[in-house]
Amino acid sequence: MMKHLATAMLILIIQLETSSAELPDIFTRIVNIKNDLDGGIHLTTHCQSADDDLGVRDLSNGQFTEWKFRVTLIGKTLYWCSMKWNDIVRASFDVYDDDKFWCLYCYYSVRQDGVYLHNLEKDTWEMFHPWK
Repeated sequence: MMKHLATAMLILIIQLETSSAELPDIFTRIVNIKNDLDGGIHLTTHCQSADDDLGVRDLSNGQFTEWKFRVTLIGKTLYWCSMKWNDIVRASFDVYDDDKFWCLYCYYSVRQDGVYLHNLEKDTWEMFHPWK
């Protein structure tokens, strides 16, 4: 009986993984990084995962970069970004890591004192990564 249940669960997981068009939206994540540095400072970002290099983006004040991806039931999803302005690398850190934190909509605001993450439940911006 347990063997059949385990087999049925495995088949269900494989079907979910292979038919992503039928998956509910809960499997889609959005990451948005906005330049809120002010003073006409350009922000340069380079974001990537193990499978997907999103390239270098040069953002004027008020501009943003955004991407969507689907998480999987099997495996790990990790995106990280390096950020610099005035030709100085300020930080490189994880912007999505399903082992450490979880968000459907990950909205980041890059400011002079650090990077803020929007808390959708409280509708507030919270310090996520201070500059060192």
